[in-house]
Amino acid sequence: MRTGLKIISVLQIIAGIFVAGAGALTIALYAEGDSAVAGTAEMVALSVVLFVLEGALGIISGALGLRAANNPDKSMLAVIWGGLILALSVLSLISEVNVQQLFTCIISLLYFIFAMNVRKSKK
Repeated sequence: MRTGLKIISVLQIIAGIFVAGAGALTIALYAEGDSAVAGTAEMVALSVVLFVLEGALGIISGALGLRAANNPDKSMLAVIWGGLILALSVLSLISEVNVQQLFTCIISLLYFIFAMNVRKSKK
């Protein structure tokens, strides 16, 4: 289970970096005046904040997962964080059903399961 948690955690860190990068790309496209992101400044600002927030959540959960996999005594925060991320991904899947949301939900579920098992294995 520790190896599974490490793999999922690394995937979450990578995905978090890409999502945060998408937020930066949105800023760059808007600054260039690209018609693909034409819209109000408020909508662009909101999407950038959401991209960066989602990326930060992924990076944080990945870091907590790696810490828990390396030291099961410090796994409680990863379990709590995993439950929070799972709940948010389920809400996101309910609001918009697509392959990306389903994949995010599956990864979040695996992270939570692995974190719970690492937590149980420490006892």
